[in-house]
Amino acid sequence: MNTGMEQRSVEGTEQKTKEWNMKLVGLRIVRNEADKDREGTLLQEDLPPNTRVLPKGEMPVTQKEEPER
Repeated sequence: MNTGMEQRSVEGTEQKTKEWNMKLVGLRIVRNEADKDREGTLLQEDLPPNTRVLPKGEMPVTQKEEPER
């Protein structure tokens, strides 16, 4: 059985998530205004550190795909 307290807690968390997502979307929109010429491309600074950007069409090699030595 769901008590009123639990319900409020979940709604509060969802609200926080929505607010945070709106902030992220807002930042991305502001950024895209400046980067209209690069529409649809991932910028290096959008990615986690130590992420290599592959040329278009190149597939990343995962550990499983590497030949056994």
